[in-house]
Amino acid sequence: GYRKQHSIGFDQKTLVDSSLLPCKDEGNIRKADWEAGRCTVRPGQERSKQKICGEKMLTVLNSLGQIVSCSLMPTINSADDHVFKQPMTWARKGLRQGVLLADRGFSNKAVRSGIEFLRNNLPGYTLSLISPPRPKQTWTLSEPEKALYRERWAIEEAFRQLKDPLGRFRLTMR
Repeated sequence: GYRKQHSIGFDQKTLVDSSLLPCKDEGNIRKADWEAGRCTVRPGQERSKQKICGEKMLTVLNSLGQIVSCSLMPTINSADDHVFKQPMTWARKGLRQGVLLADRGFSNKAVRSGIEFLRNNLPGYTLSLISPPRPKQTWTLSEPEKALYRERWAIEEAFRQLKDPLGRFRLTMR
């Protein structure tokens, strides 16, 4: 298909993140949306709670900024780290080598131990995760890891462009 023809796939740097795709604000949320997990509560600008209805999208980019994988998560409140708690799923898709750059939402012991297990037991699997520690974690990133992690900003820029309300294209759930 298109991906093979245009060589879209994993390479030495893989960026992963999730983003909220809003479709309604508090006034239009239905009970069915809330019960189906398509709604969440986010902090509002005036210290009040703001309810948002939409979906949560997981996106994986390669170092060329190409979208390798994009899918909706089960609910808007799905935790990011659940996606990589079973790294064998991603190894089957081709994510086996290089570095995975993720925000601290993906940084937990289960994800790291799953990747470590595959590195030790799956021939040719050399993937490593670079993600900043969560507040209660005691380790830190090395200076080379910090420099590499800064390149993760490309995925934030991709989300900004996709959701730009003034641009020619705006990604929403409408």
